[in-house]
Amino acid sequence: MKALVLYELHFYRDRNGEYWSKRVVDYKFLDRYLNVFERISICARVSQIEQNDGTMMKVSGPNVSFVDLPDTMGISETLPKLSIMKRILKKAIKEHDAIILRVPSMLTILLYHEIKKAGIPYSADVALSGTNMIPKKGFIWDRANKLIDKRLKKICMEANGVSYVTEHVLQQAYPCRAMKEPDNPDYFTGSFSTIELNDEDFFPCNWIENDKPDRFILVHCGYMDDDRKCHANVIRAVKKVIDRGFNVEIRFIGDGALRKSHEALASELGIADYCKFYGLITNKDKVLSELRKCHLFVFPTKAEGLPRSVLEAMAQGLPCISSPVDGVPELISDDCLVDWWDIDGYADKICEFLSDWSKMIQVGNRNYNKALEYHNDILKQKRRSFYQKLYNLCEK
Repeated sequence: MKALVLYELHFYRDRNGEYWSKRVVDYKFLDRYLNVFERISICARVSQIEQNDGTMMKVSGPNVSFVDLPDTMGISETLPKLSIMKRILKKAIKEHDAIILRVPSMLTILLYHEIKKAGIPYSADVALSGTNMIPKKGFIWDRANKLIDKRLKKICMEANGVSYVTEHVLQQAYPCRAMKEPDNPDYFTGSFSTIELNDEDFFPCNWIENDKPDRFILVHCGYMDDDRKCHANVIRAVKKVIDRGFNVEIRFIGDGALRKSHEALASELGIADYCKFYGLITNKDKVLSELRKCHLFVFPTKAEGLPRSVLEAMAQGLPCISSPVDGVPELISDDCLVDWWDIDGYADKICEFLSDWSKMIQVGNRNYNKALEYHNDILKQKRRSFYQKLYNLCEK
């Protein structure tokens, strides 16, 4: 059996025909599909490069092929190429037994008619609420998010299988047919995060009660392509924390088009020496190693499914402050939640933690134990069970 996986991510093909990624997906990540299906093809936008620049993860490997779509950025570039994309997708579907979608995504919404019309089993992995997929404000963007939200509801109700990264939140917003017809064998559902945390990825801090650090290291992980992760709000909050006399440093792991503006903001506020930009780190071990050097994870966000970066920080025993959006409240306690727009609230909450070392230890330990619920041994079984049901439909 062969499955076609539609990804919103951009991939890169080098001169030797090897494929690479800058985000999340590498060959090992694809185990979740290859543990069930004999072969898979990734359908995504692909650009040509000479060679890996050292920051990319290899995706190519046995039983994995690619269906290359034109490499476009945003809706304005994608729409003119949509007819080409449809032709490529229609041809590819004929060579596959099932389709796996990652939703919500621009490509899935634009190509959904072709997927539905194909008449083969397909599943949807819901990673985010549709209401805030586009993190921009204004009439046009609000209207676009409403349309995305409506289409996501339709996809979830029509797909054979729907998985959710949350336990409850996304399920309530986007119910699937399996919930309406639990005895119908043609429809099924599941709940599991995309994260992979193995034994070596967990690290309890074991901080000592009477060994409070002189300088606190705060950390934020997230792409800087848009303002969804609220980097600017973190910088402004840290400025207020410093003005209150706390000895802190904030480290940003991630990169993107807005990095220079964030660096400029730190300089403008006079705290450039307190803001360290580490850039893109694709190696998970290196990311976790950096997290283990820190004391507090600060992550205001406008929209999340179940944030991998928060889970990774929790698995290192870090106390975390984040926003009460989507699945975040399923991970951290209410007293660690602050609205993403509330800069003063983040400054107050950071100061509250830094003033109470005992609380930091307590919350860090709580987070570590919660993260254990997302151990890969547990999630792997859930993923396999879900995709096996899709496989069984193909056989049927």
